[in-house]
Amino acid sequence: MVDPVSVWHGEHMRFARLLDFLEQQMAAFHAGQHPNYELIRDAVFYLHHFAGRFHHPREDMAFMRLVEHDPGLQVAVNRLLQE
Repeated sequence: MVDPVSVWHGEHMRFARLLDFLEQQMAAFHAGQHPNYELIRDAVFYLHHFAGRFHHPREDMAFMRLVEHDPGLQVAVNRLLQE
C-alpha cells in the first residue's frame, strides 16, 4: 500500500526543485544572460496543471478529513491552505 504522505512529500520535493530552477532562470535573466525559456514554460505548465488537477485536490480532501476528525485543527489547516 502506498503511503500518501510519502507521495505528497515526493511531490513537494519535485515542486521545490522546479521552483529552484525557475529562480535560477530568473536570476540569469536579470543578469543579462539567456534563460531557457522552453524549460521555463514547461516547468510552469507542469506546476500549474499537475498541482491543480492532482496534488491540491488530494491535499484538500485530507485536510477536510483532519478537520472533521479534530475541529481544533481548522486554524492550522486554513493557514496551510493559504500557503
